[in-house]
Amino acid sequence: MKTPLLEAVNITVSFPLRRGLLGNVVESVKALDSVSLSVVEGEVLGIVGESGSGKTTLARCLVGLVKPDSGRVLYVGNDIFKLRGALYRRFRREVQMVFQNPYTSLNPTMKVKDIIKDVLKASDNWDARGEERVKDLLKAVGLGEDVLHKYPSELSGGQAQRVAIARALATKPKIIILDEPTSALDVSLQAQILELLSDLKRRENLTYIIISHDISVIRYISTRVVVLYKGRIVEEGPPEEIINNSKNPYTRKLVEDVLYLYEYIEKR
Repeated sequence: MKTPLLEAVNITVSFPLRRGLLGNVVESVKALDSVSLSVVEGEVLGIVGESGSGKTTLARCLVGLVKPDSGRVLYVGNDIFKLRGALYRRFRREVQMVFQNPYTSLNPTMKVKDIIKDVLKASDNWDARGEERVKDLLKAVGLGEDVLHKYPSELSGGQAQRVAIARALATKPKIIILDEPTSALDVSLQAQILELLSDLKRRENLTYIIISHDISVIRYISTRVVVLYKGRIVEEGPPEEIINNSKNPYTRKLVEDVLYLYEYIEKR
């Protein structure tokens, strides 16, 4: 059995709903409740669930943006919240996240070329070929040099998402976590982004964690699926097994709701 690249071990996260007069939490809600999962190198792990299931909180825990109340997140066996120095910098380079809305995650005051240039410099990937590297990254995600001098607000939804993916690739990551990478796009653009991600995975030897409320997205690209419901994992397995032979009523509802994207891609 392969050693996990990234692993969550019994992580629980609560958010305060109400505080007392002294600022103490008197009421809270659990976003994640003893969640454990792992992803090995080369795998595409799909995490599916409705809004409020804890998917985005889980993604933010896995990249270190949210610290769990209990449990651990391990990268190649090291607790990410205890990393310091070179080990921390390695984690920041090798684990990247593409957020749900590219317009809010891309700096609106910077041009595309500068957004990617900043990441290259911060990750020590800037050299004499830096300018060409920016163009290469854009080309890798299907964009031309015409977007170099544009601001995020001047991009279409599909273009903005591709820039966000190019920015994630700039650090030469081992794993990319994508939070609802297609939710803001129409079905034809969704198919293009998923095909792009599949192509990049093969060319760059990437590992993915894909988060979506749409099980057709998960079915298309994932090698293994985790179903999240109210902060807990209720089912796990290969995509076809989850979709065709699920015993869980919540999973069956997700399957019945949407499978249009997979059917659309199959007809292309």
